[in-house]
Amino acid sequence: MDCTARATASLEDKLAGELPKDYKFTIYHIATPLARCPAIYSSPPGIKPESTSCENHFLAVAIDPPTEQEAGRQLVLAIEIIIYTTANLTTLFVSKADSTGYMHLLGLSKERSSPLKAIASTFISFLAESKQRPGNKLVVSLFARAQDQYLFPGSVENDGKHVLDDRGLIRWWCRVLDPVLRSHPPPTDDAHASTSSTSIVSEAFALVPGLDKYEAAGMFPPSSRLDPTSQKRWQNADPLRQLSAHPHAPPRCLIPHFPDDPKARFLDELDDELANGDNATNASSSSSQIKSRTSSGKGKWKSVHSLDQFWELMQFRQECASGRLVGFIWVVFTPMTLKADRSRSTLPTPAASQEQAENSRLATLTLSKKSRNSRRNRHLTGPIVPRAPRVKNADKTSLKLSSDISSLSNSPLILSPKGYERIHALLLRLDFSTAVLAAASTRRWIKETAVIAQVGTWAGNDVVGRKENIIRPSAPTNGDGKPDEVAVLNTGLVRKRKKAVLPEDAATEIDRPAEAESISSNGVNVLGVGFVKKKPKV
Repeated sequence: MDCTARATASLEDKLAGELPKDYKFTIYHIATPLARCPAIYSSPPGIKPESTSCENHFLAVAIDPPTEQEAGRQLVLAIEIIIYTTANLTTLFVSKADSTGYMHLLGLSKERSSPLKAIASTFISFLAESKQRPGNKLVVSLFARAQDQYLFPGSVENDGKHVLDDRGLIRWWCRVLDPVLRSHPPPTDDAHASTSSTSIVSEAFALVPGLDKYEAAGMFPPSSRLDPTSQKRWQNADPLRQLSAHPHAPPRCLIPHFPDDPKARFLDELDDELANGDNATNASSSSSQIKSRTSSGKGKWKSVHSLDQFWELMQFRQECASGRLVGFIWVVFTPMTLKADRSRSTLPTPAASQEQAENSRLATLTLSKKSRNSRRNRHLTGPIVPRAPRVKNADKTSLKLSSDISSLSNSPLILSPKGYERIHALLLRLDFSTAVLAAASTRRWIKETAVIAQVGTWAGNDVVGRKENIIRPSAPTNGDGKPDEVAVLNTGLVRKRKKAVLPEDAATEIDRPAEAESISSNGVNVLGVGFVKKKPKV
């Protein structure tokens, strides 16, 4: 499927096609330039960490309630996505998403579904299409953990906010990502399938530590039940090995390290088991302060030896225990050319042979590194030729990405990383407990964001929905508009309970009419004749 042609549509156009007709929304899209960041994957021993860059995207959606509400513009949704880019993989990590619960002020009919799911799905799909590179995989990754509030302080006190429990939140995210998944066809083993550079296939994976595969399948969207058995779009597994640049490396090299991620905290604890644990990570366990994720030796943990064992131990972590559930969800997009090349080059080899090949490759890299060091330590002789200094006028990487981000939609607001942190910290200090306070907090956040960005006024982009309301008919109709006949179960499938055989006197007592009680003319309740039993004469 051609993703290049579809990515030309702006974010506003895509949202307008999914939002309810004639209702206006205002979107505030903020992005940061591309910047170097620590590698999210630990590298195998003897290999340098992958060069990794990241950028942040923040989308806030506001509404203008009717004038009689007298509340003012309200933020109703915010979602934050961090995009990590390496040489062979692009990762869209959904960091946070939250709502204020004031969507009902827009006056939408109850027959319509909430626009929040459509906005989140469209934004993720838009970024996935824009960041898809030819010949490289792309993955959308998130973890679903229920909390009262993530981005809007005090919003939990709003009665209109519907806070989902753990199971409900995992189901909600699966339904959000299902349209993103089904925008591309499933993988196929057909030799005649299209292998053009723009053909992409997609797969979805979900894991809930503590649930078996049958219980986890209950979290999948309803559309998954219609998938054929040979092409299930949702799988109860993880795609970590197929995403890694070193699929046969130890488990710690296959698991990404995201900010505020439950499995990242588990990774930091397991890294203490390494022989060179002090060099593996910085003294702080915070992912933003990790200097190097390499280690000496074999790079293996002592207690966890496989991914299956890692996920098995995750269910005993604090975030996944005590009746709590955390869902880890991935949607993987793979170019058909990449899949075809790997299928032709891959041969069925035993696991021992694969590990031996990986060890030999690591040994070769180690020898080449030693040879480079020996050449570097040689004494140089001869004349010294001076070199003119290179003057840096601007950051070429930032300038290159700034032009790339500006083409994503009509007018995203570009902020420096420090400015982005300031507006994020400001949002966490505001109050959204009531409609009046939320309106004041919205005005302050928009105004101070414009000041930080030095743009004067920031009005955002207005989006008017174009999607028609689909109302379910009260009864199914045929092509002529007439109601179809109601389907009735066959009489052979209806089982009636057998009536108990009662004595003749008892049946007479039960079948008596409702004259048991009667009301006299003066309003006094009088027992009926049927309730008066005379003592038989002896």
